[in-house]
Amino acid sequence: PLFLEEPEDAYVVKSKAGTLSCRAAHALQLYFVCNGEEVRAKHHSAHEFVDPMTGIRQLEVKVDISRNDVEEYFGLDGYGCECIAWSSFGQVKSRRAKVIVAFIRKHFTENPYSRSVELERQVELRCLAPEGIPPPDVTWQKNGVPVEPKKEGSNLIVSSEGHLLVVQARLADMGNYTCVSENVAGKRISDTAVLTVLVNGGWSSWSSWSECTSTGQPNSCGRGTQKRTRLCTNPTPLNGGRTCPGSNVQKGDCTSICPVVDGRWNAWSSWSNCGPDCKHHRRRSCTSPSPSNGGKYCVGRDLMSANCTGGMCRVQRRRQLGDSSTKAALDTDIALYIGLSVAVAVIVIFAVIGIVMLRILRRKPGGHSPMFAVGASDFLLRSEYATGYYSDQEKKCLGIQPDLTQNAGIGGANNRPPAPAYCDPRPSSHNTSVEKTPHSDSDHSLSSTLSSSCSAYDVDTLPSPSSIRPLPGNSTILPANEVGCVTMATVTSAGSRLVLPDAGVALMIPEGALKNGQLQEHYLAILREDRYRPKISESQTLLSPIMLCGPSDVVFKKPAILSFQHCAALKQGQWSLSVFYSDSAPEDPPNWQKLVTLGEETINTPVFSQVDAHQCHLAVDQLGHYALVGESACPGGGNNPATKTLRLAVFSPLAANQHSLEYGLRCYVLDDTIAALDAVISLERRMGGRLVDKAKSFYFQDGGFPLCLAVDELSPGWRLMQRDIHQEIPFSQVWSSRRFDLHCAFTLERENRQVNSLSCRLAAHQQGSPHRQSIRIALADLKISNGSAASSSAASHLTTLDPKAPVFRLQMSVRRQLCQLLDPPNARCNDWRLLAQRLSVDRYINYFATKTSPTEHILDLWEARHRESSAVTDLLNILRVMGRQDAATVLERSAGGPWM
Repeated sequence: PLFLEEPEDAYVVKSKAGTLSCRAAHALQLYFVCNGEEVRAKHHSAHEFVDPMTGIRQLEVKVDISRNDVEEYFGLDGYGCECIAWSSFGQVKSRRAKVIVAFIRKHFTENPYSRSVELERQVELRCLAPEGIPPPDVTWQKNGVPVEPKKEGSNLIVSSEGHLLVVQARLADMGNYTCVSENVAGKRISDTAVLTVLVNGGWSSWSSWSECTSTGQPNSCGRGTQKRTRLCTNPTPLNGGRTCPGSNVQKGDCTSICPVVDGRWNAWSSWSNCGPDCKHHRRRSCTSPSPSNGGKYCVGRDLMSANCTGGMCRVQRRRQLGDSSTKAALDTDIALYIGLSVAVAVIVIFAVIGIVMLRILRRKPGGHSPMFAVGASDFLLRSEYATGYYSDQEKKCLGIQPDLTQNAGIGGANNRPPAPAYCDPRPSSHNTSVEKTPHSDSDHSLSSTLSSSCSAYDVDTLPSPSSIRPLPGNSTILPANEVGCVTMATVTSAGSRLVLPDAGVALMIPEGALKNGQLQEHYLAILREDRYRPKISESQTLLSPIMLCGPSDVVFKKPAILSFQHCAALKQGQWSLSVFYSDSAPEDPPNWQKLVTLGEETINTPVFSQVDAHQCHLAVDQLGHYALVGESACPGGGNNPATKTLRLAVFSPLAANQHSLEYGLRCYVLDDTIAALDAVISLERRMGGRLVDKAKSFYFQDGGFPLCLAVDELSPGWRLMQRDIHQEIPFSQVWSSRRFDLHCAFTLERENRQVNSLSCRLAAHQQGSPHRQSIRIALADLKISNGSAASSSAASHLTTLDPKAPVFRLQMSVRRQLCQLLDPPNARCNDWRLLAQRLSVDRYINYFATKTSPTEHILDLWEARHRESSAVTDLLNILRVMGRQDAATVLERSAGGPWM
């Protein structure tokens, strides 16, 4: 016999029996066996017919299972039936179909409640369906109309557990929302939740300024005030939104232009009495009105004279003749006094000139006076220069030629006055290898990174650039012949991990990320050249290596996870972290753009960022260039500036040059990541350098203070060729550096060739910071190579990245069972949300809520974060603490695996 239809699971709803159906060909008998017993008497119907197309005899039988039948059975495996098809050739048995009593509770586990949200903000309406078998489906209604979250342009999303997420609240989203829970047993509708969208008020544009008016004088001109207004209508506050802050009226001083007023004459005055000259006068003034505001003055004379009339002139003539003799005598005396005054003045002037000339002639021969007055400060500087207070470098800053015959001056260093603010007392830049100007993007030659002071390194013998390594798809990436710089693998739907253990970087492609049967070549690389670094502002700093993973056109069914190390000291300051991304081709310079800033994610953000103390894990939907960039959360650093961890690494030649007395030390200032140290070690290996001691970490704060490096405690027989024992690296060169090999070089000189050992200390600290670090250098024999080429001895904060370790800790079957148990929400809230909290990945919980299976994505992230041997045991303990013994039992059954 051959089954054409096997029975499916059925549900008994209230008093309605569940019906099982079965159909077979080539069978003489067809019947059901439930729980080991035949139930022929309960057959609902039995039919026998011949297929007209094939002529094959077919039997069909249906059976009804009542509620009492199910409830009276107490087997552990539940009530189940099998269909038996029998013929003379034998019998066959169908799959076991379960019969379950369906129900749905009346009350919701959690009813949605009314919410108010600001415009364009995200809001969640929570709903936990009532308990039921089978698990009820949850839908939403708005104003009685079903919500369609999958409709194009929809602003609503229903999470895997039934909550309604409003991505960006709009006025159109306001309404009455109800949660609908339904299964075969019935339908339940929750209480109504009202969503109110608050609209905060916004100011309209300012109106035009009013006319300028003087205080209390509306029609006056000159200095006054004017005002303008605005309205809180852009938009108008709605639904209890905040009103506009500030005032709606703005006042300001103004000056109005007054009208021009031309002057006019007033009336003539009366004639005056007749004068000695037999004339009388009258006057008028230009005051009716007076000219103002640039007006014209009155045209004409303001004085008029005329001859006296009526006999008045005779009396005046007699008086004039009687006084004429007295007036002549008075005029003679006045002329005499004026002449004497002029003579005395001339004598005084000549006396003064004579005294000045005498003093000039009495000066020493060759003497001269300055043409211009000399200020007190200039005189002080010149006199102190003559006494030797300033160094040659400071004298050069002052623009004064040094006196080579001058000996040490008086006073000593303690009495030395401060140097001028514009004079830098440090040695000139040719004494240090630290570059004071930013490098251009085109400056990538290795020789440009080397200091002329380190003559022990042979720059001309450096190896040529490495060959370009090809990648799938006829594309190329950076020069990558160094171990640990690039890796490739062919990945299937079973997933894989690409690991660069020397760089501390891994790319995990989870099981099920690729389609069944799909083969895809993937690659992972570290980009070490400076041209790949993103162009960041002076306030930003690079916190991770530059990573390239691809190909970028691959489509994942679920995100891949990129794991790497960062150097942000999260406990030492307040950070604002951003993920930078570029989808440029591997052979092109990256076109960097900010993908997301942590804390500003939305459910549409294409990446999830999990930042731990020393590691970062990115769940990405698309491959490409990635980097982590940070800056202080408060502008200028505030009271708690961002702090990153740097690493100090000192290198020296394998052996001293026997033809030279010089010996070079090169001190690198690196980001505290394995990738940064490995890049410098590869560089020094090609140069024949060695790491003199373990690289050491120290803190570097945002705030503008430079980094100081100094060599001291030199052993006998050595001296520094630099004039100062310390060098400074500007803050910008360290914080927002655009070079991976930032370093400072010190050149030492032996007093004689018999000195074969070297001992000294190199110290580093940032000005204004209490954090300091030092490296003790002790080289016993400089004639021969007493160590291998540069090698890494740095400890890693990363968990073990063993490429030979098993890819995944949990089998796919175990993962599916955990997802089935933890995905559904429950009243105790010990579901996937509590698992995310216990695993410390609940910073942005909505990322998991929008996934079909939140537990699956949490476990993917767990696989990437926890690579230690005790990872599964720790997960088992977490499930027990959560109170999920059912999930713990599933995990215990896999105890035979290598991870328990």
